[in-house]
Amino acid sequence: MCQITHMGRRTSWNSGNWLPTMGPSALRDPAHHSVPYEMDRHDIARVTEAFADAAWRCREGVLDGCEILATTHLLGQFLSPLSNVRQDAYGGPLENRARFLLEVCATVRDRVGDDFVVGVRYAADESNEGGLGSGLIANR
Repeated sequence: MCQITHMGRRTSWNSGNWLPTMGPSALRDPAHHSVPYEMDRHDIARVTEAFADAAWRCREGVLDGCEILATTHLLGQFLSPLSNVRQDAYGGPLENRARFLLEVCATVRDRVGDDFVVGVRYAADESNEGGLGSGLIANR
């Protein structure tokens, strides 16, 4: 197994020749202090395909599967009401905020086939007031 992820706004931004950080909304990351640009539909489609490409490379590398890492990374940032304040089909209620993760999972599954393990690693409790947690229904 191999984990695949995109760091989103948690990416290092202040050293080296890095690309600008991106995320669901243009909100500063509290840990890494980067201010991402808000992803558009082209960015979302491009990253979705990149996840599928990474999963395919895992399969071609004769691994048994891959684990899509969400938690505080890009896909989890879309799920969180703390980092996703979008007003489009990828923001607002939980069903919309989950759209990107579900699209990634479906695209990965289509690319690698049914005989390859695909998992998602996600801690559903952000342990932050106003974030996802035990009051998940209230965060809709």
